[in-house]
Amino acid sequence: MENNLPPRSFNKLKLFQNLLGLSAAALIITVWSIVIYLSYKSQLLSRQLRVNLTTSNNKQTENDLLENWITYINTSYDYEVMYPPNWTVKEKFAPKIISFLPPSNVIDNNNPDSTGEITIVVDGWGPQVSTAIDVQKNFQSFMSDCSSQTPTQCTRKNNEDYFFEKQITIAGQPAFQTYGGCCMDIGRHVFLFSGSNHSFTFTLYNLGTNKTDLLNEDIFNQILLSFKFIEKSKQAVIPEVSITPIPIDISNWLNYEDYYYGFKFMYPISYILQETSGGGRSYINNNISLAKFITTDNKTLEVFLDDSELFSVENLKKYAPTGSEDIVPTSRSLSGSIFYYYGPGGGGVCYPDQYFYNLRDQILIFEFYGCENDKQPPEDTKIIEQHLLSSFEITN
Repeated sequence: MENNLPPRSFNKLKLFQNLLGLSAAALIITVWSIVIYLSYKSQLLSRQLRVNLTTSNNKQTENDLLENWITYINTSYDYEVMYPPNWTVKEKFAPKIISFLPPSNVIDNNNPDSTGEITIVVDGWGPQVSTAIDVQKNFQSFMSDCSSQTPTQCTRKNNEDYFFEKQITIAGQPAFQTYGGCCMDIGRHVFLFSGSNHSFTFTLYNLGTNKTDLLNEDIFNQILLSFKFIEKSKQAVIPEVSITPIPIDISNWLNYEDYYYGFKFMYPISYILQETSGGGRSYINNNISLAKFITTDNKTLEVFLDDSELFSVENLKKYAPTGSEDIVPTSRSLSGSIFYYYGPGGGGVCYPDQYFYNLRDQILIFEFYGCENDKQPPEDTKIIEQHLLSSFEITN
């Protein structure tokens, strides 16, 4: 049986319309895909630019902040640190203990307020603070010492009052941040072991239990960031402290001159020159005794010459007071003459104020004795020291 159905006609126009519709849909999808992709990239780039801008602004702010800060260099323990220009450095127990006092800090001898003060203490907690366990051991020792004090001196004695917060990095080395303490040591503490047999304790004093809102915490963190160890070549030059003597009447002072070694200076009339002085007539502790002066209240000035070795700052360490045997003396400029100074050391004994001068590569020594209710000469003697050394001259 034949199939007599007519053949299906081929509609070219409809096919073209269908293809055109599919192409238009594909084009629309492609365009929308491109728009969505470009929008995503734009948002991503915008976020990245904002992050970079914020980071750049933060860095700029930090750089601007530290740019005006002052650098403190400790040549005895080979480190430097920066502090704000309107803060004050307190070096009463230098070089082991350095304090940075904020402008708001009010010092009252009867009621001291150390809130917001920042200190750096070297070897205050023992030299081997290199792990979190060491920190805990040293803290337990600290709390034990604290507990031995009277209740009026220490009212917070429990380990529960002390918290380990986190490990941080200072000068590229691990350090340990804590909070708490007792007595006058309440605050944030950071312990750093330098790797050179010294430990460093950084403290932000808070004098309270609130550790969420610490006064000067931002400054404390910036000081930690600025801390760095210095090379021996950098710390070879000791910073000079220029001293202007407090004015007093020296119109009746006398002149002393050593013609053999070629120097002279002025001294108060109350200092009686002893007959044995001059000409290197005696040796004391292997040093040549050049002159000796005594007052009626037994204050003394002795002048020696150490010719056993050439003058150098390292060779002066043998004169260091107890507890400072590895510490170089400080440098003081008086009327253009450079003297190196050692003051009191540890213990309760009387120490002289010692000044050393480079006299033609030999060590010229001035020793001022005379303690009054203290282990060092009184303030009036220190003023005499300044004027006497300011009058020092080389004569030949």
